[in-house]
Amino acid sequence: MLTQIKSSKGFTLPELIIGGALLALLLGAVFNIISTAYRINENTTVTNQNLQTTKQVMLYLFPEMETVTVINGSTNNTVTCNLNQSITYSKNINNTIVNCSITLNNNTVTLTKGSTSQNILATGIQSITLNRHNTNNRMVQISITANNNNSSYTLQQAVVALNNNVIWQ
Repeated sequence: MLTQIKSSKGFTLPELIIGGALLALLLGAVFNIISTAYRINENTTVTNQNLQTTKQVMLYLFPEMETVTVINGSTNNTVTCNLNQSITYSKNINNTIVNCSITLNNNTVTLTKGSTSQNILATGIQSITLNRHNTNNRMVQISITANNNNSSYTLQQAVVALNNNVIWQ
């Protein structure tokens, strides 16, 4: 008669299969959690970049619109500057009217005042819009829209020009 040798060392085949399946489920869940956390972090980073970029550009545009006298190219008191376009305007500097422009390129916004230009890093900026307020001729609404990796952010700010009557033409 054959005697069965019972050993307490090792695992049986069903135990190994069940253990492997449980390990695969656990690793799949951990991978899914890490992948989701990475995507959330990436989206948050892009949103923060959009926010920071629009605020940076607004810091330059706000004082520009305070001294504006004429905004050119407006249709129904609105003018929009998309990529590779410009908004032209005039402003009063030391009692002298100076022609100025805002030009939006792929990664920069260029502010030109007379013969001087200033470039502002503006990665992701898609458009800059100036709107005239319905009842207050001095009020200009600035809207800056940034879009990176399908994450869009628009910053809006109202500016009251020092000039009593901003002309939209």
